[in-house]
Amino acid sequence: MSVEGRVLIDVTLGAAPVVRISFTQAGDVARVLAGKTPGEVRAIVPALFSLCGKAQSHAAHLALDAAQGRKCASEIRAAMQCLTEMESLRENTLRIALDWPRLLGERADRGRLPPLMRLVPELESALQSRGGPLDAGLARSLAGDRALRVVDAAETLVADLVFGEPIERWQEREDANDVRNWAAAGRTPAARLLHRIYSQGMAEAGSVQLHRLAPLDGHSVLNWFEAGGMHALPLDRGSMAPETTMLARHATDRRLAGATNANGCNANDKAVHGLMDRLTARLIELAGLPSRMRELIRGRVAPYAGRRLAEAVGMGEVAAARGTLMHVASMEDGRISRYRVLAPTRWNFDVDGVAGRAVERIASEYGEDAQILAELMVDAIDPCVAYSVRIH
Repeated sequence: MSVEGRVLIDVTLGAAPVVRISFTQAGDVARVLAGKTPGEVRAIVPALFSLCGKAQSHAAHLALDAAQGRKCASEIRAAMQCLTEMESLRENTLRIALDWPRLLGERADRGRLPPLMRLVPELESALQSRGGPLDAGLARSLAGDRALRVVDAAETLVADLVFGEPIERWQEREDANDVRNWAAAGRTPAARLLHRIYSQGMAEAGSVQLHRLAPLDGHSVLNWFEAGGMHALPLDRGSMAPETTMLARHATDRRLAGATNANGCNANDKAVHGLMDRLTARLIELAGLPSRMRELIRGRVAPYAGRRLAEAVGMGEVAAARGTLMHVASMEDGRISRYRVLAPTRWNFDVDGVAGRAVERIASEYGEDAQILAELMVDAIDPCVAYSVRIH
């Protein structure tokens, strides 16, 4: 079975547009995993989640280790994180290669995508390589060299499909004007889409104030976990649900028109971002993934670790393609007594979440273009979730 959900966005146009968002889920992961051993959970989770399977497995491993009061070797955690990053690269590139041409009215070039789909298994094979009779240190070195070659291939592929120039060159672009100059050259569908949005005066479509999800404290997460309930969020959020998106992750980047400082404020003390910034943030995330994987493979950054919230209760958090993904597990007598997953969709598509606020703004200002702009906004916020936008 699959426990993936689907988002439905209903927009009623008028002087005061009304946006209704509903999220339906096919199954309850807690019921499926209750009573299982940690080993059984690790085997089941990839089959439960068709989206972001590596990220889901990664978060599950961290949560289970923490619940058991252990932490696996740094190299193993780095390998899991590297696979999560490669999965993010694949999913972001795939959605850009398939969806952005469609939104332009162009035909996607599917013939160039098979190498993209092979990247995750190729990296997994490289990271799992063994040196046979060689000593462990040399085996790790050989595995690292193989993995780095896969990352190099991924970078070349992304540069060709998305950026139309070496990623290193795109990373050197200094500000939003430089990104617009890149877009104006129109070498790829991604560039042409951003250029069309900017040239047609839609860069600020869906502009809303950025309200980033802050790191959650263990006490709040534990209370949420023990309270149960499919739709609650572990935060006293006030009037708005915070967002965990690529924009939230890169809000201080100089290439965004509304780039903020470390305190979340821009020159006008208001961090407000529209469609152009949200799509650019997707590109910023994608461009940074190869170097992050290289740092993990070379052991230059510490990989994620789980957090123990209470006796036999563990939490795993990972940065997935859609935002922050969280798994929490409790154990009793060596088996799962309770399990909960909090996906980025729960934050971003909450009734008071960023998607609803942005789409409502689009509906109030771009009525005749609301359908296409709403789809672009949803794609910018979450490149993976299944969704439908209905305009009435």
